Amino acid sequence: MGILNLPNREQYPEIWHQNIGTFSVFIGVFLFAFAVSYLVITDAVEKTIEIQAITVADIVAAQAITARSVYANEIAGKLTRDGFGPHVNSKEMPGYVPIPAEFLKMIGAATSAITSELFHYKPVSKWNLEPEQGISDDFLIWAWPRLEKQDMQAPVGPISWKPVWRFELMDGKKVLRYLHADAASQKSCVDCHNSYENKPEIIARRKASGVSSGKQWKQHQLLGALSVTIPLDKVEHVAAAQIRNTTVLIASILLVSFLVMMWFNNRLHKQELSLNNLSWQATHDPLTKFLNRRGFEVEMKRFFKIVQASDMHHTTLIIDIDNFKGINDKYGHMAGDELLKQLGIVLPELIQPEDIIARLGGDEFAVLLHGKDEKSGREIAELIRQKISGITIETDGKYFHSSVSIGMAVMSRRSTNTSEVLNAADIACYISKKNGKNQVHIYQHNDVKSD
Repeated sequence: MGILNLPNREQYPEIWHQNIGTFSVFIGVFLFAFAVSYLVITDAVEKTIEIQAITVADIVAAQAITARSVYANEIAGKLTRDGFGPHVNSKEMPGYVPIPAEFLKMIGAATSAITSELFHYKPVSKWNLEPEQGISDDFLIWAWPRLEKQDMQAPVGPISWKPVWRFELMDGKKVLRYLHADAASQKSCVDCHNSYENKPEIIARRKASGVSSGKQWKQHQLLGALSVTIPLDKVEHVAAAQIRNTTVLIASILLVSFLVMMWFNNRLHKQELSLNNLSWQATHDPLTKFLNRRGFEVEMKRFFKIVQASDMHHTTLIIDIDNFKGINDKYGHMAGDELLKQLGIVLPELIQPEDIIARLGGDEFAVLLHGKDEKSGREIAELIRQKISGITIETDGKYFHSSVSIGMAVMSRRSTNTSEVLNAADIACYISKKNGKNQVHIYQHNDVKSD
């Protein structure tokens, strides 16, 4: 037996339809929860990757700028004091070393090579001293002005620079582009760059790039920046596998939860149906599916309350099959049961939905006609008598007809209680049989049932 074990459609039609509807809802909720979980996990992982990438860029920038400062102070500074120092054309000048920005560029290239392109960086500046270090792409054109807005005309100390970044696609792959200010932290840097800005080749470069020449810095002002690029495709590939694994795990938990809920829901439906069946059996006749005497008396009390609150009339009919015992004796009990079943089919066709039918026991039936007075009640009673008289029952190749005797009593505000009305209809039915059967008799106050 599976955990869902849906009830048989023919045996439990109500539960079957309920479970199909519930199952459809659960499937919809499961798919929705699965989709939401996947989106939430994916979004959380992507945000985590981005935050970690920015953190890595912060570390790379801090390390690189620190290396550049150490180089400028400890190496380039010493050589300057020894009469040599850094120079833009150091390759062509013995005894000179690359300027700090060029040194930073060399470290960036070497780092990219040994880290398998996990990240790479390079120094850039609007006031570049080398052509390759200019503001040369869309990101740098967008980011550089945002650093310039943080600069000060006369800083009295280090400026609290905020890096600028964004995520974009490069060659179809998502990357972090990050720009960190590399300010003129040392007076030697200020003096060096200020002197270069007056050289003819630098003035020509500024003119060619549309940048004003003759720029002179003060310490702590924006001199350049470190551009860091971190490709995210490798980490996203690993993250995608983790997302799939986590989503499958959550989906499995959701599925098991929904299956358990379905099983529990199915069990509750069965228990509910069982209770309903017990309640139904207590108030209904199993052969005709009509109310039994107990159920009929409950309905009569309900109708009686309506009568007491208004001038409405209700009519009660007691219907007794004529010669029912003789039919059973002559044709067998199956023939008698078939006759009862036929009445179960015919009677509902002759009354309104608000009317009540009951099998009081054996061959005795009762009908409660809602809102019918004596005249309209008699018309329906006659219609029932005629219809049943026309029924032909076949059993073992033999055919027989039957008839009914009907007693009628009207329930009105003058009625004392339901027992009085039911007893009156029963007396009228007895008189109908006594007077020759196959007829309708309306209860009169002087009618008496005798043994």
